[in-house]
Amino acid sequence: RSSESLQLDTQNGYGPRVLKPLLPVLDAIVTDPSERALLQSLASWNGNHSLDSVAASVFNQFLFELARGAMADEMGEVQFKNLLGIRALEFALPRLAADADSPWWDNRNTPQVESRADTLKIVWRATIEHLQATLGKDSAGWNWGKAHTVTHNHPLAAQKPLDKLFNIGPFAAPGGRETPNNLSGPIGPAPWAVTYGPSTRRVIDFADASKAVGINPVGQSGVLFDAHYKDQAQTYIEGGYVPHHLSEADVAAN
Repeated sequence: RSSESLQLDTQNGYGPRVLKPLLPVLDAIVTDPSERALLQSLASWNGNHSLDSVAASVFNQFLFELARGAMADEMGEVQFKNLLGIRALEFALPRLAADADSPWWDNRNTPQVESRADTLKIVWRATIEHLQATLGKDSAGWNWGKAHTVTHNHPLAAQKPLDKLFNIGPFAAPGGRETPNNLSGPIGPAPWAVTYGPSTRRVIDFADASKAVGINPVGQSGVLFDAHYKDQAQTYIEGGYVPHHLSEADVAAN
């Protein structure tokens, strides 16, 4: 069970690391009582991207707005979109957050020189407004499972309405970037559609391989209407496993 728990872990320290130097600044900026409650949830958040987490949704939107607020004016729209898809941004944002004097905080499109606090005020406002527009006015409904979903897309589904027939999902998806259960996608605005994740999970006891368990994202068959076309999809997203029949007796019986 410990191996399975490791594969299904949805927590990491990246969010708290980014937020730590910014929370005192945000504490002086955020005055609305309901928004202060959201800020407090970020301050106490342990980085877990569980389905019921509102803080995970707020953080991931905030992370996108942080990158956009600091960097889009220097880079321009095309290059900023390119930046969102590469790992360099993941490494840069914690360093940026910790550097109050970084030149990135200034908006080059304005005559004044913006400080970290000036830009964070804009970033926080954009975060709240986008989540309200996409997930609803009530922040209690901003849970990660509502905002973060996976759909298993079939190649033929690119031609609508075949998507209704061939695609599997959507499913509310736990996990996120850099978590062991890394169902995720690039940094971007809510809602988040998962674009990559574990192609299989497997636990094998090498002392007795007949006890092996595993799972894949959809099923063993790629043939529509086959019994095994999507029979593992719900188990996969819930973090379940199915027996792997590796002994001669099990193979014969199944």
